[in-house]
Amino acid sequence: MKKKLHFVNRALYIVVFILGITVISPLTAQVPDYFANNPEWKMNSAFGANGPCVTEFDYVLYVQGDSIIGPYTYKKMHTRGTYHYIFVIAPGCSYTDHFADSPSLLVRQDSTRIWKYNSLGDELLYDFNLQVGDTLPMGGYNVWNDTILVDSISTLMVSSSLRKVFHLSNGPSLNGHVKLLIEGIAALSFDNDGGFLVDFPPCFECLQHFSCFALNDTVYFPSFQAACNLNVGVEEMLENYPIRFYPNPVEDFVVLKLPGNNLINIECANLMGQQFQITFEQIAADDWKVNTSHLNKGIYFLRIQNGAYRSTIKIFKN
Repeated sequence: MKKKLHFVNRALYIVVFILGITVISPLTAQVPDYFANNPEWKMNSAFGANGPCVTEFDYVLYVQGDSIIGPYTYKKMHTRGTYHYIFVIAPGCSYTDHFADSPSLLVRQDSTRIWKYNSLGDELLYDFNLQVGDTLPMGGYNVWNDTILVDSISTLMVSSSLRKVFHLSNGPSLNGHVKLLIEGIAALSFDNDGGFLVDFPPCFECLQHFSCFALNDTVYFPSFQAACNLNVGVEEMLENYPIRFYPNPVEDFVVLKLPGNNLINIECANLMGQQFQITFEQIAADDWKVNTSHLNKGIYFLRIQNGAYRSTIKIFKN
């Protein structure tokens, strides 16, 4: 009986050992299809931060069919979302519009590499076969720094596969912030600056903020089933009513320019969908002062109901 129990325990140990090996190094036996299961990447971008007007984009990047060019099949990447022109220095500008099914670029996967179509020859965007001590290749998304090293590698469970997470050492242009490269998902700092098909490190005088990554409408990054609105632009298209506001970025308050006395409610949420209480008061015939002093630094959406109209604006809190 003891021999039988010993055999069972040994068999269980072998199974656990094998499973342990699978958890530690799963990607030696499996290469995920980065463009399967309807992947979506939600981004927020802002440009012209030092000018009188800031152009902001809230968009979702997604796959929309295939395109065959020569010997290769490429995924057609499209975007949908909203763009805002927001004045920083009055009078400036204030305008919102929407776009859908906008072509972005063509990409293809070759084992653990992602290539971007270029009529002069494909350009390597990502190589996810890096090892500890390797240097990130220049070109593609990495256009700034040729001294970024892989310090360590961990994993992240995404649906039924594990993705590599490359922890990157500081280079001269990383401003002391450790960066992450997540297989098939994004190149990021710890505060989620960066993205999937954007320059890394983020571009000069602009903001590239990565909100979430989803497969088949289920969010897997920043965490499993995290709140993240992947239908950006759809609801706003039906409800949007232009509103002028200042200043932006904000400190302790933002002033809304609204005609009449019909301001009913303001809802506040961050990029992850977390809700925050907000207070406001009328300070002039068409001016409403919204208290933002209690908000932490970051990007927030204010949904404003003004009589029969509703609109959503975005503010940057310093």
